[in-house]
Amino acid sequence: MQSLARSDRSVPLHRRSLLAECGGGLGLTALVDLLAAAFGPAAEAVLQRTEAVQIVACGTSFHAGSVARYFIEQICGLPCWVDIGSEFRYRSPVVPKNTLFVTISQSGETADTLAAVKECRQRQAKVISICNVVGSSLTRESDGVLYTHAGPEVAVASTKAFVAQITALYLLGLQFAQVRGTLTDRAIMIVCTVAMS
Repeated sequence: MQSLARSDRSVPLHRRSLLAECGGGLGLTALVDLLAAAFGPAAEAVLQRTEAVQIVACGTSFHAGSVARYFIEQICGLPCWVDIGSEFRYRSPVVPKNTLFVTISQSGETADTLAAVKECRQRQAKVISICNVVGSSLTRESDGVLYTHAGPEVAVASTKAFVAQITALYLLGLQFAQVRGTLTDRAIMIVCTVAMS
């Protein structure tokens, strides 16, 4: 399978390495296996059973989730809600059966996001996390993890983490589309090519 990443020098070095780490060089075969690596052998069954997606995050991660909501609803045909961690844990949300919880955190130590994960676990829900820090509290509490491998964030504006989180969320959405049959393999490759160019 041909790589979908651009190798020209028009893409800044820091962005090339970020996208390469978070999926920029993925062919379709690797994309199909992405969540299997995060969830293990049960990945496809979990995605097929999923009837809705609930994204929970704080700060910049919340904004990444808000962007992904449109993609997940449009491309996958799944209802998707996005909540700020502190709001989710205090509002007693009604969550439909077979909802997949997606939590997002740069550090993996955001207190409100961790509390939301504990709330999800009490509901016997599957939780997948998108996180930058291997071995963080969030990754240990989750059923599956998509690591962004964005490296340390040195700017006040969390641009690198934001781009990495959106990339991971798009890959998750494409995996849903593939499993649910809402996009053809060719369409998935086109979306990957456009997103990574």
